Parts: sequence; structure tokens; C-alpha cells
Amino acid sequence: MSDFERQYYESDDFWRDSLQDVGNKDRIERTASLIPIGIKNFVDLGCGNGVFLDFIRSQRPELNLVGMDRSAAALKYVKTQTIQGNISELPFGDKSFDCSSCLEVIEHLPVDIYEKSLSEIARISSQYVIISVPYKERLEESFNRCPQCKSAFSYEMHLRSFDDKRMEDLLTPFGFKCVSKEYLGEQIKLVGHSIYRRLVYPDQVKKFFSPICPVCGFVNVNSQTENGVSNAHVKSVRNLTTKQKLVSLFTAFPKMVWPKEKKYYWILCLYKRIEK
Repeated sequence: MSDFERQYYESDDFWRDSLQDVGNKDRIERTASLIPIGIKNFVDLGCGNGVFLDFIRSQRPELNLVGMDRSAAALKYVKTQTIQGNISELPFGDKSFDCSSCLEVIEHLPVDIYEKSLSEIARISSQYVIISVPYKERLEESFNRCPQCKSAFSYEMHLRSFDDKRMEDLLTPFGFKCVSKEYLGEQIKLVGHSIYRRLVYPDQVKKFFSPICPVCGFVNVNSQTENGVSNAHVKSVRNLTTKQKLVSLFTAFPKMVWPKEKKYYWILCLYKRIEK
């Protein structure tokens, strides 16, 4: 992770919200339901502002909960015991926790610390590990291009994609077996719509939606207004030409009969240690 990204994640503004949308609430509840009965201590690695730990605390008050994150700004919001640290060098002893979770984290890890981080997650977990990531994400569909250095990257800072096979085998080298797998965030998508969008709206492809460029540090000052709506988006809607409005109207009709497919936003897996 670049120094520019680290600086961005130390902003209080990033951590103030608590993922209150319906999709994330369901993800949190279903993830918590995977925590096995009988464990005594639990750590959430990359806990952010602690919204997941808050829910566990309300449902499983008997658990000794710890939140770990590298961001000091994030940890200020966590209501359980916390420790600041890096996922590639976890500040815990071997098998320190009965169960650990790492949610929406490993897709952000650069190649030089990815495998080491997985081994660290396994090392500190004596019985179980819970991991969730975006499911079958097409990274190229989220690419944007920095207007300053022209680098192209996922605007969500995701560096890899995960399918069923990759998740099932994720912790096998470290003595764990995938014993449960769930799909969360059901969505109905138009088949092939991303290709269609690139052909019909080529000007939208690779626009800069990211709040910051991880390569050169360029900041998108128009990424949000006070109500969270993109200034650039509002401006583009207001300035639509008559031709663009007609194109939008014309292209809306095919969507009514367009073939659709069910997709899921996240995949959630529970792993059990099989090697002592």
C-alpha cells in the first residue's frame, strides 16, 4: 500500500460512517452467525471503525473481543479492546485466538505481503478463521484513470478477484479447511451490460471516481459533496444535451427485455484448523 493510501485511511471522515445500508447490515449479521459456539476469544483483523465488533458484542457478550487495524483514526471509534498493527506482521502470539475474522481486507493487499498476511491470519488462529471478499469481481469494470499521472486502477483499490476455487483453497497451505461458504448481497444484473456501456458511453469509461490516486497522490476534490453525491455526476446530468437525453431515453427501452442474471457481491467462508 502506498503512503498516499495510508494517509487517506487516517482521515476521520473515512471512518465516521458505520455501514448502515441494508446490504452491509445483512452481511454483518450473517457473518456474525458463523462464529462457532464454544469459543472464548475473537479478533477482527482490519476491524475499521468496529461496526462488526459492535454487533458481535450485542449478540455474544460472553466473548472476549479484540479489534486490530493499522489506522489509528479507525481505532478511535472501536468500543472493544484494540491494538494497532499490520496484517502482514500481526502483533499476537501463535494461536492466540480461538477464531479470527478478516472482512473485506485481503482484496486490498499488494502482492509482496499477500501470502505472508494469509499465513499470519492462520498462525494466530487456534480453531477458526472467517474471511469475506467481493465475489467474482471484474476488476477492469471498476478501473478509472488518474488525470494527473494517467495510471489506471480499481477505484475501490482492489488488487485481485476471488472465485469459489480460490476461496476454498485460500488457507489450505496453512492447515485450514473451508467448512462453510455463503454468498451475500444478491443482485440482478443485465447480461453483458458492461460491454454495452463501453460502446454506448465511451466517455464514461475510466473516469476518475477514486478519492485518491495510490500512485501519485492526486486527490479528487470533487468526489463528494456534503450530501455524498458526486459533484462531477451532478454537473454531467445538468449539462446533458438534447442528443444525450434522446440516447438515454432510447437505450432505456432495451433494459426492459434485456436478459438478466443473478449475481452476488460478497463470498463469505468459514475455515477450520485441521492441522494441530
